[in-house]
Amino acid sequence: MLMFMSMSINMYGQRAFSYSKNINGYWGKWENSVSFSSGEVLQGTYDEFIIYHNSYHPSAYILKVKINGLVIESSKVEKARMKAATKANTWYEYTGTVEYFTSDYCNTAKEVVNRWPYVPNAIDTGSHSTIRPATIKIQPFKKNPVTYNIFFDGCGIGIQLN
Repeated sequence: MLMFMSMSINMYGQRAFSYSKNINGYWGKWENSVSFSSGEVLQGTYDEFIIYHNSYHPSAYILKVKINGLVIESSKVEKARMKAATKANTWYEYTGTVEYFTSDYCNTAKEVVNRWPYVPNAIDTGSHSTIRPATIKIQPFKKNPVTYNIFFDGCGIGIQLN
């Protein structure tokens, strides 16, 4: 039972988020992903999630993020590490992968980030899956991660869970 409870703490369902884009080393403003029945939603776990348009099925995702080695613990050692990171204003850094889609009108990572979130998805005719290594920085957190900065192919997308 304890194992089941610890696994479910890391899970979350479909939820709204805010995003920002890093283009040529500059972050843009934070924008909301959802307005009631339209926009993008995020679904998955804190270490593996997809983003898709709310009016489509989740299989039509526009971005998939996998984070290696993310552990959400409440041990005294982990709490001390989080407190020290917060005090020093340093973010946790992880490796992982991102999967995004390209097409004739949007064929590089830079174009994907520029047009985000209006980009090809997993079921668009003519779209091609691209899986790339990523560096994911997560802001120190007390209970669960809230802010992710995801860097890949010289670009970045910031995600803030609402």
